[in-house]
Amino acid sequence: MSNHPGLIVRDLVVGYGRRPAVLNGIDADIEPGTMVSMLGPNGSGKSTLLHALLGLIPVRQGSVRLRGEPLTAIQRTHVGFCADDLPLPSLLTGREFLRFSAVAREVELSDGDVANLFEATNMAGSETRMIREYSHGMKRKLMLLANILHSPSLLILDEPFRGLDPEAQVVMRTVLNAAAERGSIVLISTHDLAVAARISDNVLVLDRGRIRFLGAFSESATGSADLADTFAGIVNSDDRHAMRSEQLFSTLDGIRTRR
Repeated sequence: MSNHPGLIVRDLVVGYGRRPAVLNGIDADIEPGTMVSMLGPNGSGKSTLLHALLGLIPVRQGSVRLRGEPLTAIQRTHVGFCADDLPLPSLLTGREFLRFSAVAREVELSDGDVANLFEATNMAGSETRMIREYSHGMKRKLMLLANILHSPSLLILDEPFRGLDPEAQVVMRTVLNAAAERGSIVLISTHDLAVAARISDNVLVLDRGRIRFLGAFSESATGSADLADTFAGIVNSDDRHAMRSEQLFSTLDGIRTRR
């Protein structure tokens, strides 16, 4: 187990104070380069599991290992997290926020890099605008950029597609697919079955604090088409976004070589 390159969770028990445990013996093995959608009813423990993986709440029992090592504060430098409702600093520009995030991630980021990243996510020219002027979709894309600057081994996203228009959904999915193809574990918490079936390699189903299923998710499980795909076909945007995804990660590769 110590040499496992991915994410290993063993017998994880998590609760709040003296109340009964919310998670009761979670076990999971997730390989690098895998995109997993986590599903479950409200109160099933999804947010608790995410917070435990991020070290935001203490665990009562069990262990979490990433890249063969305990997921300590040092290991969490290999983690990115896009929260569902975390407010962004409204009085910073997009460029200032990314530069701040780069310092926190210990990577070098030039103004040219920022311009390339904004162009690659359909936000060209917005880097000098204050975040308070951004749309919901732009804020989501900015948060994603801030959390992939350091090429995380584990990228966690809570409801990343909530409230996004079709264009932003296509950008988000393209970037997440590319991140997984480049070796990141992408863990998404969502209630959207159609999106989960369309984008994920595997699905993790939580219910009453236990994993009920972890494995491949057949598209036939939903029987419904993803409207974002329909939109992408109409505007022929898949090839365009694939090209911009290549631009995005080419820029990130250049950033990493200057560490």
